[in-house]
Amino acid sequence: MKILIGTNTYKKYKRQDIAIDSYVHLSNKYNCDIVDVQFVDENSSNYEIRTEHVLERSSLDVTSGDKKLPFVN
Repeated sequence: MKILIGTNTYKKYKRQDIAIDSYVHLSNKYNCDIVDVQFVDENSSNYEIRTEHVLERSSLDVTSGDKKLPFVN
């Protein structure tokens, strides 16, 4: 059985840094895969983990707001 942990990172800040460090620890200990899922129009990644640019919709497509969040069905 293979475990895949998907996350969406946004810039760099302490709480997220701790979460990514925890994911990396889990990956090393239990042989899990970690994927940073990003929007197709964003080219950068803030962490040294596998990044997939596959998200096409965001919360801004259906609501008014100022933060672009992943929209997943």
